[in-house]
Amino acid sequence: MDTKKLTDFTDILTCKYCNTVCSRKSEMSRHILTRKHTSRVNGSNLDIKNVTENKQHICCKCDKVYLTNGGLWKHLKKCKYEQSENIIIEKSSEDVTVLTSLVMELIKSNSDLQKQLVDVCKNNNNTINSNNNYNSNNKTFNLQFFLNEQCKDAMNISDFANSINLQLSDFESVGELGYVEGITKIMLDRLNSMDIYKRPIHCSDAKREIIYVKDDDKWEKEEANNPKLRYAIKTISFNNMKLMGLWSSTYPESMDGESHLNDKYMKLIKQSTGGNGEIGDSENKIIRRIVKDILIDKK
Repeated sequence: MDTKKLTDFTDILTCKYCNTVCSRKSEMSRHILTRKHTSRVNGSNLDIKNVTENKQHICCKCDKVYLTNGGLWKHLKKCKYEQSENIIIEKSSEDVTVLTSLVMELIKSNSDLQKQLVDVCKNNNNTINSNNNYNSNNKTFNLQFFLNEQCKDAMNISDFANSINLQLSDFESVGELGYVEGITKIMLDRLNSMDIYKRPIHCSDAKREIIYVKDDDKWEKEEANNPKLRYAIKTISFNNMKLMGLWSSTYPESMDGESHLNDKYMKLIKQSTGGNGEIGDSENKIIRRIVKDILIDKK
């Protein structure tokens, strides 16, 4: 029984002159250099060779030294319980410190993470809302698909203007209605007679007059001041003016200054050339009237 218990024995170093016990040679070396040891050694003219190795027994738990096996064995029975308890306390204290530090770090990390999540959620909500609006619009209408796919065979604006086959009735209509209303009627009559996907012009926003024009076989957003649409208006107006000669030859009396047809002829000429207003202002009015009728149905 005693043999099994006494397993943790070790050789130690003892300084007889200082009554000091060391469990390691390095510790004994440091002791030899101390003032206490050197003074005692010098006083008796002894050197460090007087340090001898003696058979001693040391507790592996608390480093206490015992000269007999029985003393160490009795101590181990008690020390094992107390040392184990102390170790638990020390480890528990250390664990609490570490755990506290970890908890504080975790709280800080969670706080930072929550802030990041809030920011991410805000950004995602904005993106989702934006995408939903965009997708919602796309569910009912896609402008690029409408123009480039559904209206890919549309007529060019220049071809449209020159394709209108004007009659004397159109010339007379401009004279009776006035330049703005007459030219507007000619253009809208022609546009309304066409398949919507063949039209050369479309408006996506009547209030802001956002117009898309087919020219050179491609759809483009009209530039400021609508130059392409104005070109079409001028072309139609010029072709209408060329009917003056046909009308006068159809009604020769119109050349007689005393004839009532001459008064009518003068009125037709005046309106066909722009009427009383400025041409630019008249074209603006024509454009505003046209965009209302060529507004894209996005439903």
